Amino acid sequence: MAANDEDIKLIPGTDFVVDGFKYKQKYNTFFLTHFHSDHYAGLVKTWSHGSIYCTIPTCNLVKKQFGIADKYLNACEFNKTYEYKGVKFTFLDANHCPGSSLVLFQVSKTGKAFLHTGDMRFDRSKIDGISLKGVPKKQLESIFIDTTYCDPFYTFPKQVEAIDFIADLLESKFKNTSKSYLVLIGTYLIGKERIAEGLSKRTGKKVFVTFEKYKTLECLELPYFNIFTMNIAETNIHIVNMKDVSWKRLFQIKSSNRNVSEIIAIKPSAWCFKDMDIPKNGNITLIEVPYSEHSSFTELKDCVETFNYDHLVPTVYNDPHHKARIIEML
Repeated sequence: MAANDEDIKLIPGTDFVVDGFKYKQKYNTFFLTHFHSDHYAGLVKTWSHGSIYCTIPTCNLVKKQFGIADKYLNACEFNKTYEYKGVKFTFLDANHCPGSSLVLFQVSKTGKAFLHTGDMRFDRSKIDGISLKGVPKKQLESIFIDTTYCDPFYTFPKQVEAIDFIADLLESKFKNTSKSYLVLIGTYLIGKERIAEGLSKRTGKKVFVTFEKYKTLECLELPYFNIFTMNIAETNIHIVNMKDVSWKRLFQIKSSNRNVSEIIAIKPSAWCFKDMDIPKNGNITLIEVPYSEHSSFTELKDCVETFNYDHLVPTVYNDPHHKARIIEML
């Protein structure tokens, strides 16, 4: 979870605040990197504290969830450079959740550039060739970097590897046509949509979501939006709330679905940073998959090696000593 200290929210030489809406009484130009609660904390339905810049999917979610007036919202395209108050800024793909962004700032009066990552799963292929467009080759002044898993202890498989693991299991299960299966994918408000996409591609099935989830997914402008359906009879692959992917809740679900031979529940989380296994209890299989939307330690190292910079500013830490140790590790 991102820290809330002012120095990791404010872009030097500007009055631009990134993911720092708790400072709404002090500043009036805000940037929202993505729509997760620890980043939009401080936003309110009665917002009247200044301009908010974010990507189009994130802007759609802000409107849906908060109903904030359009005059305060500025929806920005990825990889397009905008300018306001003498500062150029560009939203780049953070590879975290739909609409998530890194924001590159170029401050005209100081000639300095800053990169704020919000939350990210760093992927050099998404950055090369566009990240420093228009920035002097010299370097960035600072990188404000997501250090959620900044410890060599944390290693994750690539997202595609985690998805393939799940898809392989489902394909092997579905070959047994004498049994019926109900597949449950645990998610939060947004995030983990690529798992649904991958499973739909491999199985040829659509993915059931509730009406409220469907309306949320509409906001994201996903190129694979057509895989989702609100017709529960159309598919046996369902997206559910993460709290439903627990043994206690799964037994309750199974008792109300007696016609189902087996429930296969998928709990994707970076906290499952272990080998993927398949624990089973009777006719319920619960798979904890190390699927992360944050960078592993090696990916963070790759990030800092990709850019030239003067200062590294961690945005996730426990205390000042932990913050200093993170900088030393990277």
